[in-house]
Amino acid sequence: LLSSCSEDEPWQRVNAYLIHDTAGWKDLNLKFVLQVYRDYYLTQDTAYLQDMWPVCQAVMDSELKFDTDDDGLIENSGFADQTYDAWVATGA
Repeated sequence: LLSSCSEDEPWQRVNAYLIHDTAGWKDLNLKFVLQVYRDYYLTQDTAYLQDMWPVCQAVMDSELKFDTDDDGLIENSGFADQTYDAWVATGA
């Protein structure tokens, strides 16, 4: 079934997105961390939090590469590199 799907058809391919490469979006993974926090806060499920912690740590560590001046904030690169995909942003 997957081989018959068009590479760029978002209704058939889960990660199809035609405007920008989402792999370079700087805020998408951070939203995952916030979702984990929300889910833990609502459920108080410590087993869930223990399972998610290594993933969240890896996400946070990988996002540090976007903090180019070590001020704790990611810097945007002057093109649509975040989930407001039509907005060009520069700096923090």
